[in-house]
Amino acid sequence: ICFLVLLAVGSFSAQVNKSNVTPLLKKNATTIGTSKKSSSKPISQTEKATILWSDDFDAATPGNWIINTTGTNTAGWEFKTGNYDFNSTPPFTTLESTTSANGYLMVNSDKFGGGGANADTDGTRITTTVTTAAAITACSAEPFVRLRFEHNFRWWHDSRGVRISPDNGVTWVDYALSNDIDYNLDDASTADTTEGHYSGGQSSENPQITTIDISSVAGNASQVLIQFYYDDNDWWGWYWAIDDVSIEVLEDYDLTLVSPYWGALGAWGERIGYYKIPANQVAPVEFSGAVKNNGAQIQSGVTVSTTIGATTLTSAPVQL
Repeated sequence: ICFLVLLAVGSFSAQVNKSNVTPLLKKNATTIGTSKKSSSKPISQTEKATILWSDDFDAATPGNWIINTTGTNTAGWEFKTGNYDFNSTPPFTTLESTTSANGYLMVNSDKFGGGGANADTDGTRITTTVTTAAAITACSAEPFVRLRFEHNFRWWHDSRGVRISPDNGVTWVDYALSNDIDYNLDDASTADTTEGHYSGGQSSENPQITTIDISSVAGNASQVLIQFYYDDNDWWGWYWAIDDVSIEVLEDYDLTLVSPYWGALGAWGERIGYYKIPANQVAPVEFSGAVKNNGAQIQSGVTVSTTIGATTLTSAPVQL
């Protein structure tokens, strides 16, 4: 559950809104364009979580996972250590996860672009999944659970996400992070487009820490499977690296302030950061942020406040 607040100097309001989408950057063999990480990180209580199950993708012991590659290109998920292998030049050289030193999981469309063995060109689609080899039983006594993992990716028309099964693979629920046309999806918590965690470029943070409330699927379930999937949709795409995946007990109380932002409304109708403008074009400075309830309990009276000198602006209270 999430709401977005918008505070303007002199007045304030609360509203639900969609984030502006940064124009997509075209990829080719020589010019990638610019990219940057998000400048804001969620403020959350993840550190307090009780871990029910975890795996750090140790390259020395890959037997906890089953890799399945069904595309016309035989490339797929692989256990890896050290730096990424790229044909092009992305902004990151390796995964900066907590335990990346002992290995991580990666699928790399970019590596095979431009020719050679497993060349990733038209008609050489990469489609691959990696699934826990054994059912996870640790959720059976916990009604409120979430999935957490550290990862890094760069997008170019490639689909990526995670599926959860409560019954050892009989049924699956899909949580998409990107698809063929859009990478500006929510942080998989609701699998919708109400928040743009990856706006500002084609790359995620490094590491991007994603948490997904899977209570409706895995809560009290005794045969849970996790499956990460990737499909380059027959494009010469980029990559996805994953590490340090866990299932945790959902905290009762965990509010997150997502993407705090402030700025003025530009002449073309979009907010931009504070900047010098002519005195006869002065506009109100707005402050906003999306607040998300990551906890198991309903939160009442939730507000966002901004203090500027002696002035404090506060949104109307809402229930999340």
